[in-house]
Amino acid sequence: MEVLRPGDFYQGAHRILYEAMVDLYDRGRPIDQLTLSAVLKDRNAEQQVGGLAYLSEIVTSVPISDNVVHYARIVKEKSILRKTISAAQEISAAAFQGSPTSTSSSTGPSRRSSPSPRRRSGPPTTRWARWPARR
Repeated sequence: MEVLRPGDFYQGAHRILYEAMVDLYDRGRPIDQLTLSAVLKDRNAEQQVGGLAYLSEIVTSVPISDNVVHYARIVKEKSILRKTISAAQEISAAAFQGSPTSTSSSTGPSRRSSPSPRRRSGPPTTRWARWPARR
């Protein structure tokens, strides 16, 4: 499963379950309620995912696996939206505090799609050149 990463899931329980499923997949083992519960017991993570009753509920309530790629895309899209919202909140907070944002963040200003005005070099474009000068 290269599309998703555990951090893409909103709920911690789902991250743990996904990690267990990837582990089973990597070892060539079937992914079902029995194998998942065994992995969770080995990791002492049963209660972190809401118990084996929650696992049973998920297994019986999840739609057919034929649509797994579609569901994975939904999880990924929501993850991207959460990361975008988080980055926007950090930038907004920094702007209100009057301090520049950190460039070490992977979602920070260094990944902006448009260059900052200070980075612009060369003569202004004709569109900008047509503006009258302020007096």
